[in-house]
Amino acid sequence: MEKVYVQAVMELLENGSSIETVLGNLRAVMEKRGHAKAMPAVLRAVVRALEQGSAESVATVTIARASDESALKEDIMSALATLGVTQAPIVTVDDTIIGGLIATYNHRQIDQSYRSKLTNLYQSITN
Repeated sequence: MEKVYVQAVMELLENGSSIETVLGNLRAVMEKRGHAKAMPAVLRAVVRALEQGSAESVATVTIARASDESALKEDIMSALATLGVTQAPIVTVDDTIIGGLIATYNHRQIDQSYRSKLTNLYQSITN
């Protein structure tokens, strides 16, 4: 079902229809058919399809310390392979993630940072 909506949106955009008209009609059709809850997934798929047609975006990997890059090399490559990255990423350093890594590519993210794990643990204990 999602593929059909994405294909229709892509065809309408390629034929020169205005974005406002396409999105308005998409919302109306999806609500009429009872598929309104699938709207975010369809829009994400449309964005991915548009990005694949344009210049490929660059993957970013955030690590806690610059010295962690060599130690996390295998984890970084695994996360990037999961996201479908074929080119070298931009590596940034963010001390607030404590450890681990956060890989981002084409609006998708893999968060293997200690900060998120500790936050999830805290929330599960307090709830």
